[in-house]
Amino acid sequence: MSGREWSLGLTRDGRSSEMVLLNLNQSFTLLDSVPATPVESAIVCLPIRCTTFTWQTIYDTEPSVADITIFGSLDGVNFAEIDDSDVVTGEIRTVNTNCTHIKAGLVTATDGADISVLIVPKDL
Repeated sequence: MSGREWSLGLTRDGRSSEMVLLNLNQSFTLLDSVPATPVESAIVCLPIRCTTFTWQTIYDTEPSVADITIFGSLDGVNFAEIDDSDVVTGEIRTVNTNCTHIKAGLVTATDGADISVLIVPKDL
């Protein structure tokens, strides 16, 4: 199947919402040019054969301090930190995981603007 698939998910307060099922080797934007205030991305589902993904932080205006965290879950409800970045010039990281659900969180940023986080799921 080409393109993105959608599935039903739940928000924190139990309301239903659409959840994106990512495709292998295709970039997806978790956070798109958000301001330097704490925020979490939507929850996305990794493809079935995915055990590795790369993720990238991008700053239009370099912050003096930044902390971006990737959270993973096996059930889409209970999340734990699986990786983080505090490199203010941006970076690309690779994560090996058995998680089925991923979300990004901008924990803190000072003086930066238009912060983005991209993810690319990889095949076995």
